[in-house]
Amino acid sequence: MIRSGHVLSTVACAHGTVLGHHGALVMSPNKAAESGVALIDRAWRGLGLFDPMFDHTLARARAAGLPALFGRATCAHPYSQRTELNHGYRESALMLGGSPAAMAQAQQGADHPLERRGANLVSSRSLREAPERALALPDRYAGELRVVAEHVGIVVCDADPAAAPLGVPAAFAGDDEDDTACLRISGDSLSGKRALQRLLRGETAREADALYADLDLSVPNDHAVEALRDEGFFLSGFIYAGAHGRDWLRLQRPQAPVETEALELAGERGRWLLARILEDRRDVE
Repeated sequence: MIRSGHVLSTVACAHGTVLGHHGALVMSPNKAAESGVALIDRAWRGLGLFDPMFDHTLARARAAGLPALFGRATCAHPYSQRTELNHGYRESALMLGGSPAAMAQAQQGADHPLERRGANLVSSRSLREAPERALALPDRYAGELRVVAEHVGIVVCDADPAAAPLGVPAAFAGDDEDDTACLRISGDSLSGKRALQRLLRGETAREADALYADLDLSVPNDHAVEALRDEGFFLSGFIYAGAHGRDWLRLQRPQAPVETEALELAGERGRWLLARILEDRRDVE
């Protein structure tokens, strides 16, 4: 993956021994890369190695011409969130049920089994100065999307009337590692409420513990938003420079018990986002 350019690796070493690693996972040149794959040898922790590795990853991503970086931090504790916030990342989406219960337990250090799935906070870091993005904001979530996009550092412009949908059929893609599945919708790729119900009855959607739906903000999608809400989906947040380099509204529908009371959020905007998500969940229910 390093040789093919899909991973930009930063390595700390001393006397020929690897002490730590931090990197960016590059999917395409116009898409935000995920930062992370971070580890420091236990004997070398607490000495400040992580920050210079993180800074080096940012510099390499910027030199590679990537539009942005994003991270997915656990909400079992605030420490990884604080690191990202200190490096200019800004909260953009909160994924309830994004972590299996066993993973949340390991991250929290709990000595008793957790029965509820944990949450992940998605934070984005633009690598360009005040980028302008033409967004077709759905009426239902226009206010929240504008607040979060501007928080990330984006200048929101009116939708481009010439923008075209991607022309890719809507389908759930499963993530076996996290027991989740995501549906991506661009324009009229979801042909009505019955088509959505058929997808929800499919094996991938039925077996997932949490479902997410990303709606393309390059083209109007109000009808799809309402169809998803009718099926129990509610707000998750804003995905900047996501698939195909486009921006997306993310909705979510947990299908297993999820933790909402004991989530640790390091930033004020993250706490605001959680409150808005829980309010929207109550409205949908």
